[in-house]
Amino acid sequence: MSDNPNFSFSSDVQLPILDILEEAGVCFSIKHSDLDYVYRSTSLNKLFGITGQPANDFEVFISEVAYEIAQEDGLTLTSGRSDEVERLCITQDGKEVDVRLKRSVVNHHEMTLLVTTYTEIHKQNPKRQVDTYKQGLTDDEVFEKMLNRFSQLIFSSQSSEDVFKGVGKLCLELLDFDDLSIFLVNQKTQMLHQVAIVSRNKQFRYDETGNQYISLPISKGITGKCARTKTSILLEDVRLDDEYIKDTVDCKSELAVPIIYKNEVLGVIDSESNRYGTYTDKNKRIIEGIASLLAIKLNELESMEYLEAKNEQLISLVQNNPNAIAMLDKEGNYMQVSDEWMEQFVSSKHKSIIGLNHFELNPNIPIRWKKLMDKAYQGESQ
Repeated sequence: MSDNPNFSFSSDVQLPILDILEEAGVCFSIKHSDLDYVYRSTSLNKLFGITGQPANDFEVFISEVAYEIAQEDGLTLTSGRSDEVERLCITQDGKEVDVRLKRSVVNHHEMTLLVTTYTEIHKQNPKRQVDTYKQGLTDDEVFEKMLNRFSQLIFSSQSSEDVFKGVGKLCLELLDFDDLSIFLVNQKTQMLHQVAIVSRNKQFRYDETGNQYISLPISKGITGKCARTKTSILLEDVRLDDEYIKDTVDCKSELAVPIIYKNEVLGVIDSESNRYGTYTDKNKRIIEGIASLLAIKLNELESMEYLEAKNEQLISLVQNNPNAIAMLDKEGNYMQVSDEWMEQFVSSKHKSIIGLNHFELNPNIPIRWKKLMDKAYQGESQ
């Protein structure tokens, strides 16, 4: 792999074809499924005047363009189909380029990657269309595009930690927040526990138990007031609210939004700033949209954890039962069996029969047993 300092690539992606594309002068980028750059070609860096190591499109293009690119990227990743679109790309320093983006999804070492090439390149006069382009997107459209990106991230994540990390990272990128915290409510103790912290230029911190960071009763503080009243709180000056609790960190403005599912408060999204008047109604509206998405996802994860725990209990109950017990699905495939069943009815050559078919494993089973089982499948105990 070339050691050109203009390259931006991950050591996870080592493909000889990249050197060939570089030598051919192809403009292209490779992104992870989270839409962060894995690799950018030298030609692409030169085209847009990219210096340093930006993590993603939001650090290169103006927000309106980055939103649209992210939405198109997301659709391609979701569908898995190649996509082409003409796009006016406007960088943060005002450089304008008309291009055709060609996207495709590839899998490499169990990673899903998005490859985008830039063709039919036409450079425009600097700043000719920036203002017109920005005016072309209404607040509602920007809001929708932003929530689409958050929605894709939240519902593709498989754990609370991944969800909180992704949401916090995007809030710092898109909303220019200095920090973001997620508090979850313990309904029994009526306490709020800080489980996730994202701060600019600092490592993401997460504690599933909620015992490592801040804990406070919902009867105190701005976050407690938010959880207690089930309403968002935007303070341009924290001194204006008597319930604000002064911390060791200098805080001048704060935004707190409840995470509510079916009228039950699950937690609070909280952000603080060392500047007065940092947060706007638009910020509040976006965080409220994110909170709604989080509420659905957290309920889904909680339900999955409950079912998994019950499933483990059931497996243990069956497997360790002193009686010969077998659980079959409607097709007669083994779902779970006790050790005693294995001992009595299964040949020693089979270490496990989970997934195997009961009737295929026992081809000479008497007809009367089959009839009894058919009635049992119909709901009749035999």
